[in-house]
Amino acid sequence: MHEKIKTINLENILSSGQIIHIANKMLSELNVDLVEHNKRTAYIAFLISQNLKLLENFSQTNLVVLSLFHTIGFFRPDVIQNFYSLQTIDDQSKLEEIREVYVFSSYYLQYMTPLKYDAAALVNFDKDFVPGESFVYRSAAYREIIYFASKISLFLANNPNANLPDDLNEIAPNKFNPMVINAFKKVNKDNFIINKINTKEYDSYLSNIINTFHFSYESNQKVQKILVYFLDLKSTATFKHAINTACFAISLGIRMNLSDEELQILFTSAILHDVGKISIPTRLLEFPGKLTKEQFEQMKQHVLYSKLIIQDYVPAEVVDAVYRHHEKLNGTGYPNKLTAADLTLVQRLITVADILSALLDSRSYKNEYSKEETFKILATMTFDGEIDPCMTEFIITDFDEIIEELAYLQEDFKVNYNVVITKINDYIYTHKFASLAQKVDLSSTDYVDDLEELEELEVLEEA
Repeated sequence: MHEKIKTINLENILSSGQIIHIANKMLSELNVDLVEHNKRTAYIAFLISQNLKLLENFSQTNLVVLSLFHTIGFFRPDVIQNFYSLQTIDDQSKLEEIREVYVFSSYYLQYMTPLKYDAAALVNFDKDFVPGESFVYRSAAYREIIYFASKISLFLANNPNANLPDDLNEIAPNKFNPMVINAFKKVNKDNFIINKINTKEYDSYLSNIINTFHFSYESNQKVQKILVYFLDLKSTATFKHAINTACFAISLGIRMNLSDEELQILFTSAILHDVGKISIPTRLLEFPGKLTKEQFEQMKQHVLYSKLIIQDYVPAEVVDAVYRHHEKLNGTGYPNKLTAADLTLVQRLITVADILSALLDSRSYKNEYSKEETFKILATMTFDGEIDPCMTEFIITDFDEIIEELAYLQEDFKVNYNVVITKINDYIYTHKFASLAQKVDLSSTDYVDDLEELEELEVLEEA
């Protein structure tokens, strides 16, 4: 196992703030209105926090990150199918359904981001305010500030020409902490916050705040993973492919004697190379067969989408490597039919790593290729002048070792998603059972229907 593998880290190229920016751009491809709501919420919450006496271990960084991603559950594929608008996430008739989504968000952020237990703020997100309990726990402070900021943001979005009511409690009766309301009124003097939001000036202010983010080494490791975890919101196959491509790229880059700086650029580019697929319809990403010419042309646009998502936040070398990862040495690739003379070693490496991952990945339309089949395809592409022969030789010669290195590197991207699903299923089951237990009448025929509903839930939980 090459020792250099252990030193590869996105942090050497991207700051935590840049990663958060890219993650937001990715989510914007799924629901831009919801992302803008999150950004307004984060801006309001941050200003409120500056005017409150908070616990010593309260983190404004965590407050902003939690605000930016507090609706992450609404970006889930099963939720997206029923597309949530800003009106529906504030719809009281959908209260229990919406509550479950926030609970999912809590577990997702707890296990898959640096927020950890601060994400518990979302479990009882719409809890009534109870005097005497205010800010006793850090998560309670996050919840009360973010919930208020979220409601103000939703009010502004859903009532663009209306003024805030004099009594802000009218927006959400019995929900707001009076201290949070007073802090908001101080910073919103002369409609300061509202004017900044209406003129979009808040965006650059919030961007500057995000740029100052700095996490501990352990937390930053989790921030980096957000970029691939969010791909899983659109396509699990794409998520796994991004990880495998990055791992293969590093193994090949070390064998091609890349410098430390080049390896960091290579790894960062490989992680980001398919972020644009979040803009491609899932029906194409998971299509169980050969794409038509029109569908393939649409799929090819992902390289442009990737470039647009990352170009404001990463070095030019990374942008170029991401944009060119489907170019071939003989000019038969896309989007610009470049040739060997136009392509750097890093760019050529990502192309080969991407191909190797695609061959060895199991997809909706194919099983993974065997070692022999993989060698045959790579040899043909090398003979046709599409890819670098040195890289093909390394793959064939060191294949078993490269696969071992893949398993080692994948450990850094282990996902606790199964824990998230188990937790949310337990929550839904527990609350469903409690709700049914309260209303079940053993003498009623409805009791049979309630039992059947519970049995169906058990089946779903076991599936």
